[in-house]
Amino acid sequence: MGSRELANRCLLKLVCPKRSALSTPSSSLVRRAVLCGAGKQPFRINMASQDRQGRMKSREKQQALTAVCDTTHWRAVVALTLNLKQSVPTPNGGFALVDEQACKKTFKRFCNSLNREVYGAAHRHHKKRLRIIPILEHPASGRWHYHVAIEPPEFMDGESLAERAVKQWEQTPLGYGHGHVCAQADSGWLPYMTKFRTKEVFEDFLDCLDVEALHNPIASA
Repeated sequence: MGSRELANRCLLKLVCPKRSALSTPSSSLVRRAVLCGAGKQPFRINMASQDRQGRMKSREKQQALTAVCDTTHWRAVVALTLNLKQSVPTPNGGFALVDEQACKKTFKRFCNSLNREVYGAAHRHHKKRLRIIPILEHPASGRWHYHVAIEPPEFMDGESLAERAVKQWEQTPLGYGHGHVCAQADSGWLPYMTKFRTKEVFEDFLDCLDVEALHNPIASA
C-alpha cells in the first residue's frame, strides 16, 4: 500500500461529515435549546458536551497524524523548516498573495528535484524516492512554511542531504530560504511537527499534512 493510500485510510476515519459539528454549534442544536423553553442552561450543557467531544476528536486527529508520520523505522531524520515567499509579482505590475495550492505545487517540484539529485537514474526509471514527511503551516502573523522530516539514503549522511535539500529549495520559484536545519534530529522533531495547531487557513487540522508529497511507506496506520 502506498503512503498516500495509507494516509488517506488513517485520516478519512476522522475527517467525516461529523467534523462540521466540531467547530460551531449547529442550527438544529440552537433550535432544540430554544424550543425546549428552558432558557440558556440546556444550551450551555449541550455546548459543554460538544466541547468535550471536540477535545476528544482533536486528540484522535493528532494520534492519527502521528501514526502516519511515524519515523521509528528510519535510519535517521533530517529536520528542515522551509520558508515560502508571501507574494509574487503579477503581469500588470501588482502582487498576488501565495496560497496553499501554490505552496504545495512548489513543494512537489522541490521533492522531484531533490529525488533526481539524490537518486539520479534510479528515480527517473524506477521512481526511487526519499522518505519524506511534509507539514504545511501558516501562522496568523507570518509566512507559509513547511516543517519537514527526510530520511537520508544509505549512501549519504544527514549533513550532505540537508545541504542538497536547502540548495534545491532555494532554487524553487517560491523558496524563501530556510529556518531550522538539523542533519541529525532527535525524537522531539516529530512531536513538534505534529503538534495540534489552530489554523484559520485550513478547513481542518489534518489538512496541514501535504498528502500529495508524503512518502513514508512503512508507517503504521
